[in-house]
Amino acid sequence: MSYRSCRPEDFDAFVTRHENSLFRAALAMTGNVSDAEDILQETFMRAYEKAPEFASDKHERAWLMKPEEIYDILKEIGVSL
Repeated sequence: MSYRSCRPEDFDAFVTRHENSLFRAALAMTGNVSDAEDILQETFMRAYEKAPEFASDKHERAWLMKPEEIYDILKEIGVSL
């Protein structure tokens, strides 16, 4: 079941499913573990808020890995590349 149901256990499964690949992407972009962890946290918070907008699991993964989203988060947390 997708986390779009907004049940906490479904969101936990969603995070577990995507956290490693998202962390690796964020770390590759920043070269900094702390910044990558901040990106990971902020991205999952945004994903939870956008849950009803996702049409499928494939759509949610595409959104998570979207570089523009990560760059926006970097700007917000004050990191420049």
